[in-house]
Amino acid sequence: MTTTERFVVDVPSSLASVVRDQVSSGRFDSLSDAVTAGLEAVTDEDPELEAWIAGPLAAAYDAVEARRTTFYSSDEVKARLGIRG
Repeated sequence: MTTTERFVVDVPSSLASVVRDQVSSGRFDSLSDAVTAGLEAVTDEDPELEAWIAGPLAAAYDAVEARRTTFYSSDEVKARLGIRG
């Protein structure tokens, strides 16, 4: 059995609505479960994600910053490909 502690916290109304909606939808059994899942998501380490951020994502960011890569908006891509709408 997991040991628990009771906390009383104030959260913005918008976040309180999100948590209540998650419980109402059946995704979580209780407000405590929903908040616990959120805290676990924040504290979980994901080595693959960290490696991607440090590797390919950082390289792409550096390329953009160095102006070695050109990015186009979806409208620009459609125009270049002759796609209308």
